[in-house]
Amino acid sequence: LINTDGYIGNSQARSRGGSVGASYIGDAGLVGAAANSLEKVYGIAPDGHGEAPVTVKLIQTKYDIKGQLNKPFAFAEEIRVKFGYTDYQHTELDGGVPGTTFLNESFESRLELEHQPIGNMQGIVGFQSVNSAFEGLGEEGQIVPKSDIDSFALFAVESFDFTPIKVDLGARVEGNTITPENRDSVSYIPISSSASALWDITDQHQVSLAFTHSQRAPQLQELFTNGFHHATRSFERGNANLEKEQSNNLDLGYRFNSDWMTAEINLFHNWVDNYIFQQRSCDECFPVLDSQQANATFKGFEAQTIFPLMQNKYGALDLTLFGDYTRGEFSNGADVPRMPPLRYGLQLSYEHGGFSTNGRLTRGEAKKNPG
Repeated sequence: LINTDGYIGNSQARSRGGSVGASYIGDAGLVGAAANSLEKVYGIAPDGHGEAPVTVKLIQTKYDIKGQLNKPFAFAEEIRVKFGYTDYQHTELDGGVPGTTFLNESFESRLELEHQPIGNMQGIVGFQSVNSAFEGLGEEGQIVPKSDIDSFALFAVESFDFTPIKVDLGARVEGNTITPENRDSVSYIPISSSASALWDITDQHQVSLAFTHSQRAPQLQELFTNGFHHATRSFERGNANLEKEQSNNLDLGYRFNSDWMTAEINLFHNWVDNYIFQQRSCDECFPVLDSQQANATFKGFEAQTIFPLMQNKYGALDLTLFGDYTRGEFSNGADVPRMPPLRYGLQLSYEHGGFSTNGRLTRGEAKKNPG
């Protein structure tokens, strides 16, 4: 094996992008359009066997149109509509030679109606659709079949103000269909809902509690991938019989806000039925990744504290301390693979006028439950 010492080989990355947009805002509403472009080149870390380095070149172009009408009729406070088009492609270069190109062209539309307050209740109802076409070209392009992916959703979010407590309720129903070339299509109907409460104990102290039930349909790659993929240096196999993931998540949060410090911590516990993951095994020459499902539990925390160190005519300087941890276990006691280890660190941020910069240091502890 050929391994680097003290650094990760072929982990360089370079990106550039830009955006341009214009909008008209009036008393009746607004209309606007924007275009943005992103180009990125990054390396894939080697597995130590001395193969030629694999590099990915990514190009994405996106166009968005957005409109809004204020008080269009008696019941409506606002109507918002958005249309988007994204042209995405990435090419995998093996030793600098283009090999496989993956293309994804998608159209997205979203309609939201914000109704006028009804007593202490206000909220929105809406519709969203995403229609995309995926295709792989080149030597490894056929490991995922050319497919049309269609998603439609109805959703609603309502807020109730019971000062000093605010309650939010939400629901979403989706219809997802994946139609691969020369195969039968698969369809799913994920249903999700949520309930949360935010209690303003004082101006400085807030406590939140949220419960979410969510369902996720399997993705194209999880269902139909079948072949060797040089970018991951593994043989990947999907599973066309995958069912929806179903999770129940409980989240408890606390926030403290004062002139000298802002702090927040969130604790979570997530129970997932039919969690989709890639189980790694080994062939004689390369790893094999199989898409599988099992019941799992996730628990952990996220925390952040911000100290304002300076705020005057020379600018603002803040110190941020942060950390997060997630523990994942299957119902049989085995470890869920690919979970991040305990991470923590600090960040210094500086702002002055329209200029901002920061330096960030993150430490990841040794992973004791690799799965």
